[in-house]
Amino acid sequence: MSTWISAHVLLRDAMDRAWSTGRPSRRVRAALAAPVTPLAAKTQLRRSEMGVGMRHDGTTDPDSTRLCVRAFDGTSSHLLATAAHADSLIVVPPGPEELPAGTAVEVVVL
Repeated sequence: MSTWISAHVLLRDAMDRAWSTGRPSRRVRAALAAPVTPLAAKTQLRRSEMGVGMRHDGTTDPDSTRLCVRAFDGTSSHLLATAAHADSLIVVPPGPEELPAGTAVEVVVL
């Protein structure tokens, strides 16, 4: 998982500059659909899915226009199946406290 994530976050932009592919990574801001617990001393890149009006259970609110992101369960590198379903990576800054639902976070679009 660390190689896959590093390639998206670090190599993609370098390859775009080197070969002028026109496909640099995109980063957006979105609200957390559910709380996320950070690590105390490390920035995490959590596999996730984005959607407009997404709720914590993955369903959507048809009346919402807010871009939301939901982290997949588990952070272990052996959980490759979540990578197949991920359309984004949440940038979770280090900190001592849980980030509550609704917190605006940076998201790397895959």
